[in-house]
Amino acid sequence: MNNGNEYWLAVLSDTHGHERLTKAALAALKPYRPKAYFHAGDIGSETIIRMFPNDRPCYFVHGNCDRYPEVMAKAAEDAGHHWHGELAKLSLNGRKIALVHGDQPRMLANAIDSQQFDLVIHGHTHQTRVEQKGKTLIFNPGAVYRANPRSVALLDLDALRHEYLYFC
Repeated sequence: MNNGNEYWLAVLSDTHGHERLTKAALAALKPYRPKAYFHAGDIGSETIIRMFPNDRPCYFVHGNCDRYPEVMAKAAEDAGHHWHGELAKLSLNGRKIALVHGDQPRMLANAIDSQQFDLVIHGHTHQTRVEQKGKTLIFNPGAVYRANPRSVALLDLDALRHEYLYFC
């Protein structure tokens, strides 16, 4: 799957502070050597942020269950990661990306409807989602915690193709 030419992103959401499952999710992603990691909120604790690799860019947004965003922001900064509050607007590998948790329907809809993003990543629902609206691909990796099955995803920024990984 990863022949070294693609620009794979690791995409996770809704870890809710569950360390054992987050460790399993990150272990499932590691062999694919993603270029960057995206967490779409409901991180759950600063310990989860510190579990992410420090040799790749890691981007985090605040979820509705993340009670102390200032603590999370500090943990991300201390770990060398990127904290974006409620909404990240990024440009990677020629693609415009929005990262949002999804608990604020208007914010999610505005990111999608604006058609300024190639990709809008969100979490919150604990269900996978792949939907094209105009030029925008809407993507939800599912959830690490409180989901059956538990899932994370790999997303190739070049072709905007994806692969879900399921784990226990």
